[in-house]
Parts: sequence; structure tokens; C-alpha cells
Amino acid sequence: MGYTCANDVSSEGSWHDDPSNWRKKTSDTFGPVGPWIETDLDPQGVEIITRVNGKETDRGSTSGMTFNCYETVSRISEFVTLHPGDLILTGAPGAVGGNERW
Repeated sequence: MGYTCANDVSSEGSWHDDPSNWRKKTSDTFGPVGPWIETDLDPQGVEIITRVNGKETDRGSTSGMTFNCYETVSRISEFVTLHPGDLILTGAPGAVGGNERW
């Protein structure tokens, strides 16, 4: 098991008129992951900072998650069979800068 970063990108423009909402999450460049997997990490207090063009837009810590990483994996595995290579995206800690235009 290891940890990495992912960017769960959402489109602002194309989803308002689409009741299925699939387009807001679907594009060739959406969902970048990596660039590496960290295998020697305590996931319980990792500071996460988002920067856009060098400007800090978000800051948070995994210590503020509603369910810690271990609880998250345990809970998900009650309903879904997890396999090597599966990704679990836990969401953004702290505030999300979705109202700002880049």
C-alpha cells in the first residue's frame, strides 16, 4: 500500500446544462495522479498545499479528515473488493478554492 496525490478536476462550464453531470468530471486531462507513490508515510498528519501558478490557494491536513485513512479503507472494503492498484480519493482537506477562476 502507498500514498500519492490526485487532482479530482471538475469543469465549471459544461455541466450546468447536463443533468447527468458526467461531463464535469470527464476530459482527457482530468484526474492526474502522481508523480510517485510514497510507501513510507504516516498518513495521519500530512499537510497538503495547493498552489496555482505559484500562489497558495488551499491548505489543509489529513489530520482534519472526518475518517482517517485506515478507517476509510476499512469502511470501503466492507462494500467493495479492493485490489492492488486501486485508488481511493478522500477529498480535499480544508476549504476548496472552487469559486476562484485560474
